[in-house]
Amino acid sequence: MKSIVSSRASASVAPNTLLRAGVALGVFLFAVLLAVHAAFGLEFGMLGPWLPGCAFRALTDVDCPGCGMTRALLLLAEFRLSDSLSAHPAALPFLAFATSWVVRPQILTPARSRRLAAFSTAALLALWSLRVLPTL
Repeated sequence: MKSIVSSRASASVAPNTLLRAGVALGVFLFAVLLAVHAAFGLEFGMLGPWLPGCAFRALTDVDCPGCGMTRALLLLAEFRLSDSLSAHPAALPFLAFATSWVVRPQILTPARSRRLAAFSTAALLALWSLRVLPTL
């Protein structure tokens, strides 16, 4: 019986570790984009044709709640804050939270994680309804 409990405990840790590693990789890549932009002055608009499209939009012809997030993060890498906010207003808070979570993972306890997931989902859906529903 002890082995079942210990295997469950180790299985519950692995997804969180994997998620944190993925977020850390994303924050690292964003830092690389900032460095490339600062060093060479490249604009990231040229990446558009190389980025995958939104599957939800391809199926429904309606923007999903996350549509514009990649473009907004690329605009943040170019230090174009107002353009980034118009592409997707949640990009800056998302990047700030992701960076703080990578630096200090203890801020996201299981209880906070559930509350944050519920709040984030509700906020993204509310933002989506304000941005997309009037265009339908």
